Amino acid sequence: MQIAFDNGINYFDTAEVYSGGKSEIDMGFAIKRLGWSRSGFVISTKIFWGGKGPNDRGLSRKHIVEGLSASLQRLGLDYVDIVYAHRSDPDTVQYNLFHRERVEKEYVPLFNNYKMGAAVWSPLAGGVLTGKHNDHIDKDSRFALEDNTQMEMLRDGLLSPEGQLKIEKVKRLMPVAERIRVTPAQLALAWCMKQPNVDTVITGVSKPEQMIENLKAVNLISKLTPEILKEIDDIMDNRPQLQFSFRDC
Repeated sequence: MQIAFDNGINYFDTAEVYSGGKSEIDMGFAIKRLGWSRSGFVISTKIFWGGKGPNDRGLSRKHIVEGLSASLQRLGLDYVDIVYAHRSDPDTVQYNLFHRERVEKEYVPLFNNYKMGAAVWSPLAGGVLTGKHNDHIDKDSRFALEDNTQMEMLRDGLLSPEGQLKIEKVKRLMPVAERIRVTPAQLALAWCMKQPNVDTVITGVSKPEQMIENLKAVNLISKLTPEILKEIDDIMDNRPQLQFSFRDC
């Protein structure tokens, strides 16, 4: 968190369910130890998956109030800035080189007419765009977790014919990244941040080295020239085509 903060990152996200609440405890401990002014950063947490009891989870008024109270206690804070409902929402934007339709086509009227921006998630497509799964499932990745239904589904998807087509595209992106002297992860992150309607790219790291690598992507945006962007589009072959709408008149 200190590395991120020192490099201009001031928004940190957690959830009551992450590591059974330990993520919030660790984040709160770090904030206290680092001595940050509460007005100098933004914290969000997510409520739904609280505990195993029937009243310990969900989005009832009871659990929202009690779950948030428990989160604040673990964080050691008087308030958080944003509270998310920790459920799947088809309108919450996933944006990466594989998922472009919402940000680049469907939500364009919102961006243009109301000056809204997007906080996008999964810019690395669960790690696929890092290239570390090109030849095999990395043993240290989430995809390698056993007895985890969600990870098993993601792993099976990656090993499917459709998943292998994605891997082939990632392999074709590797020379592009090498030519402009960036890592595949930096290329994918910088590409997301190049989109003018993206305000925040939400990503996660497990090591300081990953944080440092990801942060470098901010300074690499200028390397994505129109020629490089076209080359990426040609490889991915999924650029959304904007259509005329009478609502835009």
